[in-house]
Amino acid sequence: MEDSLVALEEKDQVIEELKIGEVYTITYKYVVTEADLVNGKVLNTVTATIPGEEPVEDTEEVETVEDKKSIVVDKTSVVKDAETEDVKTVADLGDTIEYTVTITNNGNQTLYNITVEDSLVVLEEKDQVIEELEIGGVYPITYKYVVTEADLLNGKVLNTVTATIPGEEP
Repeated sequence: MEDSLVALEEKDQVIEELKIGEVYTITYKYVVTEADLVNGKVLNTVTATIPGEEPVEDTEEVETVEDKKSIVVDKTSVVKDAETEDVKTVADLGDTIEYTVTITNNGNQTLYNITVEDSLVVLEEKDQVIEELEIGGVYPITYKYVVTEADLLNGKVLNTVTATIPGEEP
């Protein structure tokens, strides 16, 4: 006996004797892989061969849940005084805002080439494209922004971070 997905235990690979009407049952587990999710199915073939005869196959196809590409973008900020570096709640001219952005893969497949853009600053080149983010993986980005006179006249500092999975909406 052979299975297309798993290596059978040695005791199940050869059935020494099977009498007329007798049934031999093999039970085992298979863990669904990321590739199965991307393919949308698990295809499994079991082959039994009687010496001198043609092999007999049985194939089973099981649909998998739909693959889900999904990320979560979370951003926090801390305002620091330009002169003392003390943490503040309101920004003033020349103060520094330290941003921490985390991008988390909360889907069910590894993601590739996620682009990241910030509305206030040009991110470091290494942070502009996340080449690979595994399922459950977290990619942190930290950077600083200095408050300008235009921000003060505007009455606020508005910052938007956009992360885009290729082929998906940002």
